[in-house]
Amino acid sequence: MRDSSRLRAIVLWLIAATLAVFTLFPGIDPAVSALFWSGSRFAVNSNQTIETLRYGLWNLTLMTFAIVLAGLIRAAIRAQNVAHLPVHIWAFFSATFAVGPGLVVNLLLKEHWGRARPFQTTLFGGEKHFTPPWDMTDQCLRNCSFVSGEVAGTTALAVVMVVAAWHLRAHLSRLSFLTLVIVAPLLVVLSALQRISAGRHFLSDAILAALFTLLIAVQMYRWIVERGGPRRALIRWGASLHRFLLGRERV
Repeated sequence: MRDSSRLRAIVLWLIAATLAVFTLFPGIDPAVSALFWSGSRFAVNSNQTIETLRYGLWNLTLMTFAIVLAGLIRAAIRAQNVAHLPVHIWAFFSATFAVGPGLVVNLLLKEHWGRARPFQTTLFGGEKHFTPPWDMTDQCLRNCSFVSGEVAGTTALAVVMVVAAWHLRAHLSRLSFLTLVIVAPLLVVLSALQRISAGRHFLSDAILAALFTLLIAVQMYRWIVERGGPRRALIRWGASLHRFLLGRERV
């Protein structure tokens, strides 16, 4: 628990530092977006290869979420490990996706913060005003720029990859373990770069999406894995689900 407390403190400091930097220097966001602005459009949007890779990564994120939900249900019903992972690990994976990209990012921040996307602002051919990340505004009504849902989803995917690799390290080759641990953060960087270069998000949207999701993941790990509180509840839920689906008690 001490390690997760330290990691949580580091992430909180990074969030505070990020907000401080973009508060003191709000011009960073438009300056970075301008690197990808041709004067009339964000050229990346017309690159079909990049768009295909983007949708491939997004579909991988959705597929992973579906897999971890299935793993959670199966582990709870059977009251035993699935793919060498116990039920509380599957619960942690599911909670990270549901609470991070799902609840906090897409249902709360993106729907209520009101920050216009880069291409919607007057800086890049739109009609909305540019606002800094800390300013809750009315420049966007729904599915807004703050923060990036795709970067948040990819961060949750990366967390699952790294935590799964760590808990399965005894069953993985060294090459497989290192591949998962190295590729995971690279996916986050690629997702952020695509969203920024396409004019769909500012740099601060991408950075804070990753940090918010990581903070939620650390907190979920403390509650679900390290403290182990939900384990019995998950097993009881699995037993009830077993009776409902199969009409008999679990052996």
